[in-house]
Amino acid sequence: MKHWQCFETITFCLLLCLPFYLFAAPLMEMTSATLELDTTVPVIAHEVINVGRRGESFNIIAYIGDNNRIRRSTIKIKYGGKAVEGDFPGMEKEKTVPVVVTVNSDSARVYSEANTQSPILSSVAAGTRLFVSRTGDRFYRVLNKEGLRGYISTSNVTVSLSGYQYGATLPEKITEYPYIFYQIRALDEFGNLAETKFVEVRFLTDDEIAELRGEKVRLKTFSRQGGTPFYKKLWFWLTMATTAGGAYYYITKEQQEKEANVTISVQWY
Repeated sequence: MKHWQCFETITFCLLLCLPFYLFAAPLMEMTSATLELDTTVPVIAHEVINVGRRGESFNIIAYIGDNNRIRRSTIKIKYGGKAVEGDFPGMEKEKTVPVVVTVNSDSARVYSEANTQSPILSSVAAGTRLFVSRTGDRFYRVLNKEGLRGYISTSNVTVSLSGYQYGATLPEKITEYPYIFYQIRALDEFGNLAETKFVEVRFLTDDEIAELRGEKVRLKTFSRQGGTPFYKKLWFWLTMATTAGGAYYYITKEQQEKEANVTISVQWY
């Protein structure tokens, strides 16, 4: 009788464990395999502007994509001897944007402006991968690690990776300094981290901008209470085009840093 009861107990335990081996164990193996296989870091397509106007808000925009979901994106800023960090949020979560495109035509050209009548900057071969920093109906603003920046027809490329547009506006309390450094980071749901190099931005006074343009007159200061933001003024982009830096992309994994980070509240848009 005791042997029979022992047999029943063992049988009951085996039946109890059977669903685990049939369902839970394979699922755990699949999850483990997925975690091991997904080591691809996110892509940060970011076109750098190295100059801004002193004491005016400054926009930083990047297209970020990944083969999985982005868990969090942040921006770290160094200014005035401080190191601060805050969220770098998605701007339009319902609208995807191309982050990486692949050239699909042997006759593809990159133009200086968003039209085929503008100067040709480069001819790119089929299969070339380019990063997208702005989108339009007929042209993408593209760039690569070699410093090429220009516009390519949407008909000459195929989207290889999509993502979302992220951005932040630095407030005047930060841009009142003559220069800052910032770094964009993106972390996906599997813990893969991408980060740009630190970008230096100089903030110029009206007199410095006038000198840069070769003018002797003081530029008019636009009202901070209204009117068109300075970054939408044509003269500003014409002035800064010669000093704007190249593009930076995801570079390294997360590194140990000695600076103490504190959370800041910047003016998002």
